[in-house]
Amino acid sequence: GGKAIPVSVFLRPRFGEERTAQIVHDCEQLAFQTAETLEDHFGRMVEFGLDIGIDVEGRAWLIEVNPKPAREIFREMGATEQYKNAITRPLEYAIYLGKTQGREGREPFLKRKVARG
Repeated sequence: GGKAIPVSVFLRPRFGEERTAQIVHDCEQLAFQTAETLEDHFGRMVEFGLDIGIDVEGRAWLIEVNPKPAREIFREMGATEQYKNAITRPLEYAIYLGKTQGREGREPFLKRKVARG
């Protein structure tokens, strides 16, 4: 029964401008640390969807990590640029990896010649 709104719109009336900026920064740091830890352990994952909660003191807590993010939330908020980026950036990253990352020292994937029989 809820609706999607930008985090700062939700937090600002409760915590004020300065504390809201710090909370958003803390969430970003938590997201980067989480992605780095997971990728260090499991390898490249391309994308995650993180559920982060904010307690009444303004502390950020990681609730869960999803292997596929819910991109539609950006569209529901009217954040069309973020929605577009959520769709295109994983594809751009895949193309980048295909061009630059070979296996075991071989040439990049997209430059390999396919043998035809």
